[in-house]
Amino acid sequence: MVFVAMVAMGTYAQAKNLQCRQKGFPSEEMIKALNLSQDQVAKLKSADADFKAKKKEEMQKIKQEEKARKINRKDARLNDKRERLNIIKKNLSSQQYVSFLEFEFIHSKNDRPMMKRGKMMGKRPMNHPQKRIRR
Repeated sequence: MVFVAMVAMGTYAQAKNLQCRQKGFPSEEMIKALNLSQDQVAKLKSADADFKAKKKEEMQKIKQEEKARKINRKDARLNDKRERLNIIKKNLSSQQYVSFLEFEFIHSKNDRPMMKRGKMMGKRPMNHPQKRIRR
């Protein structure tokens, strides 16, 4: 009995939600309650359409700005890395710099293979060092 009531309530909520989504602005209830003329309804609908178009344009602009900011951050990170390498290169001999690059290549965290979900989940790559378990 409780299960049937829960299913009925869920179905009612879904139907009510669907009705709310299908209603346009201004809704039929609003038109009747405010006793709006056809001219007023047309003006409200066009204003609502203009508002939605403006908001959509603003959201697209925001997304583009975020994408450009992300690209700028990536470029800044690469420039910082280049600058750091240039500073190190100036202060080391050629042999020391080559050794430094070899060390960075071997110990770099960015070059390790990414753990993938699914088959690789919980498995370590063969060249990955084992971590000690603290007890």
